[in-house]
Amino acid sequence: MMILVDKRVGSGDLINHFPNKSASLTTLEFGDCAFLGNGPGGAPVRVGIEVKALGDAAASIRSGRFAGHQLPGLVASYDKVYVILEGMYRPGSEGELETYRRGQWVTGEWGQTAWMYNELDGWINTISIVAGVTVKRTMTRKETAAVIYGLYHWWTSKSFEKHRSHVGFDESGRTTLFKPSLVRRVAAELPLIGWERSSDVADTFSSVLAMVLADEKDWQKIKGIGKTIARRVTAAIRGEKDA
Repeated sequence: MMILVDKRVGSGDLINHFPNKSASLTTLEFGDCAFLGNGPGGAPVRVGIEVKALGDAAASIRSGRFAGHQLPGLVASYDKVYVILEGMYRPGSEGELETYRRGQWVTGEWGQTAWMYNELDGWINTISIVAGVTVKRTMTRKETAAVIYGLYHWWTSKSFEKHRSHVGFDESGRTTLFKPSLVRRVAAELPLIGWERSSDVADTFSSVLAMVLADEKDWQKIKGIGKTIARRVTAAIRGEKDA
């Protein structure tokens, strides 16, 4: 799998910022970059990324080109769509959109009138909430490429189910994103296991009883658990001093 980069002007230069042999130029009907990622259950996910500089974003929003043509095409072509908004901007004192150019903040003007911050922010909210598009902001071309490569790495480096950063073991009792199994909660309390490794323990033992009755050899079958950890764990379960 590689990152596909649209070879036309405005997209093709991104390939210069990616690691060698991680991207190739092609012609994409929609989007500036695309790749296949690992989805739930191993199903492939078509990921498309549209990069918009502030000026291009303003022009396409006001003309209706993005909503009328680009957005429908992106959503139809890909399972997951990202829009990267490239450039430095902030709200001005009167609500106008200010951009950073040549070392100073200036009012952004595209067409006959100034561009208002809430116009751009409202557009971002609409495509994020209604269309399900993830919007990211970058300041430079190099950062844009880094964000794209980061997405590529996230989607392709391991199976979808292996992404577990959203799951935390909270001893305060607050609710997590989903309720972990009893086996995992118990395993996480054992010496040298912890929350991350408890997932593999829960995948190995079907119940707390099976985990408690397991011997050292059974524990050593779990990834990352050697003789020392297995000995400490079984000793802890039996209430022995080696724990």
